[in-house]
Amino acid sequence: MVELHRDPGDPTGVTVVINGVPSSHLDLADPSRLEFEYMQQMAAVIDRLGEPGEPLRVIHLGAAGCTLARYVQATRPGSRQLAVELDATCHAVDDDGALHAQIEALSNWHEARLDPKPRWSMAKVDPQARDRMMRAVRCFELRVAALRGTTKLSQNKSADDRAGVIAALGASDLAQAIARG
Repeated sequence: MVELHRDPGDPTGVTVVINGVPSSHLDLADPSRLEFEYMQQMAAVIDRLGEPGEPLRVIHLGAAGCTLARYVQATRPGSRQLAVELDATCHAVDDDGALHAQIEALSNWHEARLDPKPRWSMAKVDPQARDRMMRAVRCFELRVAALRGTTKLSQNKSADDRAGVIAALGASDLAQAIARG
């Protein structure tokens, strides 16, 4: 569940709360204001890429209210951005057989890339060592319910600029999506 919280002492601030956990903060008046430390750290990395102010191509995995996308647009005008949101549930898997099968499948996939070297498998591990290893591994299953991408074609572009992009793309599905808005 996603909630937006406003603080009366911060009239332009909005905190995005996901499943009861504060996840992001937006300042509606100042996109360069980043309240969460993880956002500040990502911004510090972005600030060191290329020349200051130079547009970037950015993919945001988890948009967090588009806080970082707004920051990039403010500090790197003209940047092309794609925000990808994932709706999923995470479940612990307590089935030792399923965990063993998953480790074997992953090992087979990765070991195949090393051919012609002999492949590693769980069968090569001493049973006592394997049992210790298996007790140290926690297995989770991530069930994806939805995956959405949002293209940020620079919200600061004029209507004429957007019309030019639509005309250049012709009647493609992307052009129609841009036209709808």
